[in-house]
Amino acid sequence: MSPAQVSPIAEFQQSPRGGPRAGEVLISAKNVCHVFPAHGTGEDLLVLDNVSVDIRRGEMVAFIGPSGCGKTTLLNVVGGLIDPTRGSAFIDGAQMRGPAPKKVAYVFQESALLPWATVLDNVKVPVEFQGVPSGERTRRAESALTDIGLASFARHY
Repeated sequence: MSPAQVSPIAEFQQSPRGGPRAGEVLISAKNVCHVFPAHGTGEDLLVLDNVSVDIRRGEMVAFIGPSGCGKTTLLNVVGGLIDPTRGSAFIDGAQMRGPAPKKVAYVFQESALLPWATVLDNVKVPVEFQGVPSGERTRRAESALTDIGLASFARHY
C-alpha cells in the first residue's frame, strides 16, 4: 500500500446514545478521492483513493495514520472545507457543498486555543458560532469534556 493511501484507519467507538435517531448514519463519505495538483512538482499527489466511511450518531471515531496519509484531507472534505476530486460527503443525509457551521463544528489541528479562556470556554466557541444559546453551550461543552475524560480540567487555562 502506498503512503498516499489512507491506511490504517482505526475506529474507537462507544455505544450509541439513546434516542429515536441513535445508531443512524450521521456522517458519510462515499468513494472519496482527492488529488492535489502538481503545481510545478511534476506529479499530482493522490491523497485519498476511493475512501468510504459511515459514522453513526453517538459513535466516537478516531482516524489514525502516519503524517501525510490523508486524515486531515478526509476531514476537510467531510467538513465542507474542500471539494473531493471524486466522490461525495454527507452530513445528516445532505451532501456537503461548502462549510455548514450549523451542522459541523471543526477544530483545526494547528493550535487554535484562546489562551485567556478556560478549557470549557474554548470548547464552547464552535457552538457559539452556530448560534446555540449560552446555557445549552455550557451543557454541551461539559458533556463533551465528560465524554473524553477531561471534565476535571474544565476550569483550567
